[in-house]
Amino acid sequence: MRRGGESLAVGAARGREARELPLPRKLRERDTVVIGRVAGTIRRLHVGVVKKSKLTRLQHAVLCCLDEHGPCRPSEVAEALGIDRGNLVSVVLPLLERVLVWREIDDDDQRCQILKLSKSGATTLAMLEAGFDRADARLFQILNQEERAALRGLAARLLVFGGSVSGAR
Repeated sequence: MRRGGESLAVGAARGREARELPLPRKLRERDTVVIGRVAGTIRRLHVGVVKKSKLTRLQHAVLCCLDEHGPCRPSEVAEALGIDRGNLVSVVLPLLERVLVWREIDDDDQRCQILKLSKSGATTLAMLEAGFDRADARLFQILNQEERAALRGLAARLLVFGGSVSGAR
């Protein structure tokens, strides 16, 4: 609502042209707001890439985990991604159905299963990563390589530190 209780749309309907207002200074100067807005932009760009593959962000994360760490038990994947093992089942089933991931019995413990990235999964992951590279290049084109490296380093430090304060009230 605007001054006098009318919205911008009502003001525009009465002959006033609607103005595009900048984010208020108090918000522009708050680091968490700025970082949150950048994160939202990144999320939207990446969701667009993932949707084209008909996968979810978590399914992409599972493929990345298996690509980097090789064959893993589901509990290891869940731990690495910070999700509940029970929730991992619904994430992995579509990957199994699309044969992007294989499920085998663990040779070391016949009671356990192992997840492995299939060739099709590796190909899908490579296509996703190329899409993310293009999205990142679009967003970060105003930064040089040194600035991007500095940003990545600072963000990594915040992630580590954030884990220690995230439970604070």
